[in-house]
Amino acid sequence: MPHTTYDLLFNAAPVYNVRSMGYNDSASIILDRAAGQANPAEIYLGNSEPIVTMQSTDLLSLLGLATGAFIYSGICVTAASTTIPLAKRADCSVLTTGGTHTSFVGGSTITIPTQFEARQDSEEGATCSFETRFRSSDGITAPITVSNTYSLTATGHGVPYGLGKAWVNDVAVEAGFLTGIVVNPGIQLQIQRAGGGIFPTAHYIITRSPSIDLIFENATLASTYINRFGTGNVAVRAFFRKRKDGSTWEADDATEHIQFDMAAALCKLESLEAAQTGNGSLTIRCHGKAITATTGVAID
Repeated sequence: MPHTTYDLLFNAAPVYNVRSMGYNDSASIILDRAAGQANPAEIYLGNSEPIVTMQSTDLLSLLGLATGAFIYSGICVTAASTTIPLAKRADCSVLTTGGTHTSFVGGSTITIPTQFEARQDSEEGATCSFETRFRSSDGITAPITVSNTYSLTATGHGVPYGLGKAWVNDVAVEAGFLTGIVVNPGIQLQIQRAGGGIFPTAHYIITRSPSIDLIFENATLASTYINRFGTGNVAVRAFFRKRKDGSTWEADDATEHIQFDMAAALCKLESLEAAQTGNGSLTIRCHGKAITATTGVAID
């Protein structure tokens, strides 16, 4: 039977609304040949860095991980486990019951966000893309355990968010033409291997290069941001607004939304495109020194 995505568990902290999942062991294959021979004599598994990439609309749970530090540091699990299930579908039903599902489990992981995105007219809502990387205890022992006898936990639902508004230096930026906000935390990791091990034994955050893209259908903004040095040392605030069950959106003054902040950013024109059919699009990218995310706020 085929499988589908299900709720994640970082230790006991769940993340709901998982929309996609992909696994890559990033392993190299070493082909060893005898002198003068074309065909391999032996084949070895080289360095490997298992990575699971995922996307979810449960932004509230994700941003609450690591006591709110997820946006700039991710979450590190060392003394418990990270569980990534794949739920088994049931013929003529929804999902099978009992210990029939597949799970990827790692006892030592780091999970970092790669992008938060909200677009105009997206029915799915705002998404967070993130990746989980696994660490081995000694570099030789495989860092992931795969089981086909996993029992699903009780599922939950995270209320989704969507495109909100944005401000640069407390000036609203053309809300009538804003069609997208893309937040890039810009976390770069360095892995540690040692002792001949093929798997990572540690992950280090070596740089952060956060940015926020503001996407518009209004080319007149190019006059402000097209110079090569951009507009520097500005405060940027971008909001994702929360959906309201049985209605549309929570009111702007309701303390239910998500706010992304960069205090001292440099904003420049990143791209401008136009075509005879459809509306032209302009992207302003603001590069910051640090980024924060706050949940449960009003849009103002």
